[in-house]
Amino acid sequence: MGAACIAASLAGCLPAGQFLPPAVEVPSQWHQYEGGGGAQTRTPAPRAGTPSETVPYDWWRAFGDATLDRLVEDVLAVNSKLAAAAIRIHQAQLRAGIAAGNVYPTASGGIGLDASREAGAPRVRGNYSVSMHYELDLWGKLAAERDAARWAARVTEAQHEAIRITLIGDTARHYWQIGYLNQELVRNEADMANAQRTLAVVRGRHEAGAAHGLDVVRAEQGMATLEALKLDLLAQRTRHRNDLAILLDRQPQAWLHEPRHLPDGPLPGVPDSLPADLLGRRPDLREAEFGLRQLLAQVDKARAELYPTFSLTGRAGRSSAGLVGFLSNPIPGIGLDIALPLLDWGKQKQEVKVSRDEYEANVAKFREKWYTALGEVDSALSARWQLGQQRDLHALSLVRAQRAEALARARFVAGLSDVEPWLTEQRQLRQQQSACAKNRLNRLNNLVSLYKALGGGVSRGFRNSPPRRGLLGENSRDKPAAWAAESGCLRGP
Repeated sequence: MGAACIAASLAGCLPAGQFLPPAVEVPSQWHQYEGGGGAQTRTPAPRAGTPSETVPYDWWRAFGDATLDRLVEDVLAVNSKLAAAAIRIHQAQLRAGIAAGNVYPTASGGIGLDASREAGAPRVRGNYSVSMHYELDLWGKLAAERDAARWAARVTEAQHEAIRITLIGDTARHYWQIGYLNQELVRNEADMANAQRTLAVVRGRHEAGAAHGLDVVRAEQGMATLEALKLDLLAQRTRHRNDLAILLDRQPQAWLHEPRHLPDGPLPGVPDSLPADLLGRRPDLREAEFGLRQLLAQVDKARAELYPTFSLTGRAGRSSAGLVGFLSNPIPGIGLDIALPLLDWGKQKQEVKVSRDEYEANVAKFREKWYTALGEVDSALSARWQLGQQRDLHALSLVRAQRAEALARARFVAGLSDVEPWLTEQRQLRQQQSACAKNRLNRLNNLVSLYKALGGGVSRGFRNSPPRRGLLGENSRDKPAAWAAESGCLRGP
């Protein structure tokens, strides 16, 4: 007991490690890309905020597509990866519950019977024992074990959320890609019909002696090119259908409710946010922080292993040949066990250094993840601005390509040129129509990347709000006329 009192008085010599957020630079604002770029003010080494405990905003509903909403809900309900991640959360919580039990004493007991013959007579002897063991947590080792298990469970929760956000993004991308391919297949059918009519006109003029045989060959070549393009589009659609079926945990098959074209309305904006918000919103950053806290608890445990272990033990037992003696007058015992880590002192000191080095290595990884997160948001914002500018240029090029094709057709019909200029302008028109659709698809995918980079959303109040103007919303060029022009090139002739 005297040794225990001395140890208790020395317990203050081993303070628990305090978690300090890694020193990182946090921009005060995002880059301004409205005018092609801009400067931003940076503030060095702020303290990280408390991780957010709220469920990420279901941002995919902002597109107003009921089919996409149902698809995402189905994926989240049946996806195998997400189910496995949920099981890992449960396992980690069970381990945390087991570790939490170290605050209570442990009990053990046993009972036995021994039969023998003495002087020709049978003799039965019974015995039993009961023991209690309670470790005094003078150095905080048991508390560190509980903390490590608790933070390990938080790590699995952050991993589950990261998988969830990734699945939502992948589902939306496959959904829109299938819509884009279906839209391109419809346009391909229209282009093939137009190419067939062009070929019939060229053949008629050739039979009448008004066109060269080379014109017929070029028209037939254009028809074959469109047929090859159709096969490629069909192969791409099959691949994305299969990828979507895997997300839905089912065999590859055509989806009855797949989109026939890309959404042609105005795209939703993105809620305003600050770079510092990422520290509490992105699941990968929360996972990294929880991992650091877990490692710090393991360092505390390794340090506590250097000190003696004090345990209170109580024992009671009895051995008797009679039932009355067996149940009465147990032999009790109580004592204090002291375990001194003298032989393993050097090894334990090395374990402390190893744990500390692992913690420092993960601090460096946290800094890398933080700057990677900033870069992903900045890249998505830059691409958002660039794609918005490209949309306007593609819409203008489409109008010019339509005019050029009409002029080339008129010249060929009037006999002022051969068929090659007309076929060339038809190809240019198809390319511009495809460029408009591809730009629309890229802008949708860019929104997915931006939402994911921002941590899956900001607030549930954004769902019914109109598109925002400014840095994270639709820029000043987003006018109904521009939407109408874009919609015209998306839906095909």
